[in-house]
Amino acid sequence: MRTFFLILCGLLTTTMGKSQEVIDNFQVGPYEVDYLGKGDVNFRLKKNINLYEYFKLQKDTIIAESKKVQPIKKGFEVGVTYSMPRFGVKGAFNSFGLYGSAKSKVTNNIYLNYGGKIAISYGHYNEEVNNLKDVLFEVGVPLSVEFANLNKDTSSFFASVGFTPAYYTTLSAKENKDGKDVDADKKSGLYVAPKVELGGYIPVNDHFLKLGLFGEYRINCTKAEDNIFKQRIGRAFVGANIGYVF
Repeated sequence: MRTFFLILCGLLTTTMGKSQEVIDNFQVGPYEVDYLGKGDVNFRLKKNINLYEYFKLQKDTIIAESKKVQPIKKGFEVGVTYSMPRFGVKGAFNSFGLYGSAKSKVTNNIYLNYGGKIAISYGHYNEEVNNLKDVLFEVGVPLSVEFANLNKDTSSFFASVGFTPAYYTTLSAKENKDGKDVDADKKSGLYVAPKVELGGYIPVNDHFLKLGLFGEYRINCTKAEDNIFKQRIGRAFVGANIGYVF
């Protein structure tokens, strides 16, 4: 019995050894095949083969890599502006304007803004020594440096400092004398207005809506008798801008 068992083990070992012997090796498509005998093969994928690419397949689940959105490098802003002085006299002076400004990125979150502005201002004063009604036209060149993160995916706070050199001229001026409105002197001149602005940008369809509040101080650059801002209007102004950045 023991002898029979040893013979059986020897036959099985010989048979298994022969079954593992590679008779032939060949390639089928993207696979490498070892032929071990009838009905017995081993196969493996060739080196450097991607089955998705080879058979032009698509994964059931596609993992999209997150794309980091970069802040814009250049833009152009158009908007409307309103301002008024901090009064020391009884009356009102309201300034309404339009502006356009190019925006260029200088470095991380720092932009240089430069453009143009036009405005119409209406003044009406009702003090005994100052009862003028006047209309002014202004044209200026606003320049500023702005801190903002203009990323189209998120809203952003901004802060800017700059100045606006501007020319103004009086379109009409009336004063009350003896109960009647009569023509008054029409004055014109230049001023430079340092300006600080704070606000925010809101992404809208790959562009930005800008909302800002500002303060400026108008330094007149003309002779004293034509310095209407110092004489009767006021030099410290506050206002608001609403703009759209393309």
